[in-house]
Amino acid sequence: MILSVIFGLILQFYLQGQVETYRNLQAQREFLTAQTMVSLAREELPAGKGTVRFSKGICSLDKTAAQVTLENGHQLTIPNP
Repeated sequence: MILSVIFGLILQFYLQGQVETYRNLQAQREFLTAQTMVSLAREELPAGKGTVRFSKGICSLDKTAAQVTLENGHQLTIPNP
């Protein structure tokens, strides 16, 4: 009985770490996708203002920042350098 409780706790900690790692990787992927969209939008819109639609979402540029809305609904704001 005690061994099963200990095993259950170890398994819970392990799975919690795996879930956290997956969420971290997913957040990094979304951020890299947003950065790539902003970079491509800046090339597409030489005036530095406007909106570009991608298969992964929409990127809106203005003078101060880029607003990216991904297809899953997450929004990221990336300031202009």
